[in-house]
Amino acid sequence: LDSIDDGLLIFDRSGVLDHFNPVAQRQLGWYDRPLGISIGQALRRPELDEQLQLVMQGDSLPHALEDLEVEAEGETRLLTYSLTPVSLSDERIHGAVMVLHDVTEQRAFERVRSEFVLRASHELRTPVTGMHMAFGLLQERLHFPAEARESDLLQTVDEEMHRL
Repeated sequence: LDSIDDGLLIFDRSGVLDHFNPVAQRQLGWYDRPLGISIGQALRRPELDEQLQLVMQGDSLPHALEDLEVEAEGETRLLTYSLTPVSLSDERIHGAVMVLHDVTEQRAFERVRSEFVLRASHELRTPVTGMHMAFGLLQERLHFPAEARESDLLQTVDEEMHRL
C-alpha cells in the first residue's frame, strides 16, 4: 500500500483515519500524523465526513464531487479522490479507503489550453470581422453582371469569409 503512486487513506468502521501512505502524506503536507480523527476534521471539510458515512453504509463514491484544494509544502495542490467501502468475506463493511490523485498539473494544462483557444479564437475573429465588413462595403460599390467571372469570385470570397 505504501508503494502505489496515489495517496491512500484508510478509515476504520467508525470513520476515523487509521493509516495513510507516504504519497498522501506528501500530497496533504501531513508531517504531524493526524491519525485518530475524521477526514473532515483533518482536511477542514465537513462534507467529506458525510460522504464517508454514505460509503460506510454501502454506497460507493467512485470519483470526487469536486477537486480538493489543499495547501502542502507552500503550494496549492488539486486532488481528485474516490471513496470505497472495505468489506471482508463476511460482507460487512469494516472501513473505507480513499484514493487521492494529484491533478494539479492536468488542471493547469486544461486552463492554459482553454485560455489559448479563447484567445486564438478572438485574435482570429477580430481581423476577419474587419475584413468581412470591408468586403461588404466593396461589394456594395462594385456591380458586375451575374455571369461575369468577377461576380463568381466575389461570391466565392463572400462564402469563404462567412466560413471563417
